[in-house]
Amino acid sequence: MRFLSRIEEEAIEEGIQQGIQQGIQQGVLQAVRGDVIEILEMRFQEVPLRVNEDLNKINDLSALKQLHRQAISVNSISEFQQLL
Repeated sequence: MRFLSRIEEEAIEEGIQQGIQQGIQQGVLQAVRGDVIEILEMRFQEVPLRVNEDLNKINDLSALKQLHRQAISVNSISEFQQLL
């Protein structure tokens, strides 16, 4: 049985940490997307599937936060779609 070198152990640890960070980031992105959809559903009842699909393509947290704010103030779902 071969033991891992210190460099291998550090590489594994770094990989684990990167995976955790990516998981956290994806979780935050998904939560904000869900919040945007929830606001739109509360305001306009029906949210087209296309809006959900377009939101799922956005991986920039600041852009999603901006859309979250805009979901609160837009006058219609079609106005929101134009922002996407």
